[in-house]
Amino acid sequence: MDIEKTMQFILEHQVRFATEIAHLENVLRDTTESMMKRQNEFEESMREVIQTMSQVAISHQRTSAILENVALKQVITEEALDTLSLRQISTEAAVDRISLVNANTDETLNRVGEILETLALKQASTEESINRLSQKQAITEENLNVLLLTVERHIAGHN
Repeated sequence: MDIEKTMQFILEHQVRFATEIAHLENVLRDTTESMMKRQNEFEESMREVIQTMSQVAISHQRTSAILENVALKQVITEEALDTLSLRQISTEAAVDRISLVNANTDETLNRVGEILETLALKQASTEESINRLSQKQAITEENLNVLLLTVERHIAGHN
């Protein structure tokens, strides 16, 4: 009986091992399928990440190009501002000079006004003098005519 019990024991263990192996094969198959599914999902995720990273790299290149362009435009803008600043200083100096000229012009116009008033007074005085001279010339002409008549009579009386 020992052999039968041993055989029975071996057979029971072999059935149990076979069942466990079948169960382990099922677990291994399920695990393999799950791992394959996860591997496929991971690979798909990696493709998406790679695609996203590629798009990010392209966007980064475009952004870099845009930033380079902005930097160049900034330099141009700063140069233009420097030029405008210099022109502003020049314009302010010109405005200051014009203000001085305006002040001098106002002063000159005041002096010209005073001179014109003086000239108007002198013109009036000159006109009065000319009128007096004209009257005296008329008197002188009358006197000269009288003298001429007198000289002519005198000459005629001697002849």
